Amino acid sequence: MRQYYYYNSIRKTIIQFLDVFKNIKIARHDAEGTVNGYKKVPLKFGIKEKIFYWLHERKDEEMLPIMSVVLSSVDYASDRQTSKMRNVVKSKSISDGELSKFLNPIPYNFGFTMTLWSLHMVDIDQILEQILPYFTPTIFVRVNIPELDATLDLKTIFQGCSPDVSMEMADEDVRVIKWTLDFMVQGYLFQPLKTTGLITKVIQKIYGSEDAWGHRFTESQFTSGGGYEMAAMYTKAISPYYDEDVWIHNSHATRNYFWGIFTDSSLNVISNINANMVKEFLTMAIHSNKPWDVTSITIPATINYPEGMYSLIPEARFEEDEGVLRSDYLCNMKTTSSSATVPDLLNGDNLRGYIIIHTLVNDDTTEMYLFKVDVSSNVSKM
Repeated sequence: MRQYYYYNSIRKTIIQFLDVFKNIKIARHDAEGTVNGYKKVPLKFGIKEKIFYWLHERKDEEMLPIMSVVLSSVDYASDRQTSKMRNVVKSKSISDGELSKFLNPIPYNFGFTMTLWSLHMVDIDQILEQILPYFTPTIFVRVNIPELDATLDLKTIFQGCSPDVSMEMADEDVRVIKWTLDFMVQGYLFQPLKTTGLITKVIQKIYGSEDAWGHRFTESQFTSGGGYEMAAMYTKAISPYYDEDVWIHNSHATRNYFWGIFTDSSLNVISNINANMVKEFLTMAIHSNKPWDVTSITIPATINYPEGMYSLIPEARFEEDEGVLRSDYLCNMKTTSSSATVPDLLNGDNLRGYIIIHTLVNDDTTEMYLFKVDVSSNVSKM
């Protein structure tokens, strides 16, 4: 049975959209054109017909101008849909063995229609000039869902405006000037939060040869097929087979030799501090006695960047500072294309996201140490 839940997502989207227009004012002038006061333009949420009948008896300077807004459409946005099966982790409790998570939010486009009502065209001009310059053609509004520890920056798009001219008017009617503005907010709706158990045990089996793999379903106390002697050795070193002999890693004078083949040192470093907040990543610092190449930097998809981000930092970009290798992050190599390009590495968008994943590579054959990696970031304002 489905559980009841309500996150106020639609209501909060409406409120944050209306909040953009709450401080619109117009100036009043005397006969000589001097400003003698300012009037705040009222903002109402309701259909145009309701506002019309509300104003019908009082079409005067006290009531007009006024702005009315209505939610005109709600449409599923398939072009912004990311993986429907991916979970976003809200929190976890090691002591209780529980994990709280929710599925990726579902994208919807919310259409809003705003109508401006006024007795004077100069009032319409003042209102439009306080709205249109801020939409180029988008702005972002922020919606917070505290139940999910989620904060979303929703893209709000201005789609156009036009005068609503009435060609017929009775003799006793007073002219009311109307303009219509259309907006779209790229919002999201959520499925309920779920609590599941943590993985507390992982069973790993190592097979040292093809024969051992072939007999993997037979019962033995050590699944590699090496017997008790190999089991004892396994507690001291990683000991797979090579040419029917036991191969002990880290026994060669030259480092990074595995099964007699030279291999680069490579590891992934993940920074997930404040994982529920979108951050702008600024600098990276590597505490090591050897230089490293950062051959890959990936940022998983976010609401504002559904394709994620990709970058890198060549070894030559790092500068030594008191024994620490430091570098600024370069740009998103997929800013203008779905494939990585070198021009975007220098001129693309700054790296933003919830978490960032680095692949560090080193081809040194001598002993090396990697103590830690520092990632500097700020909360993103986009």
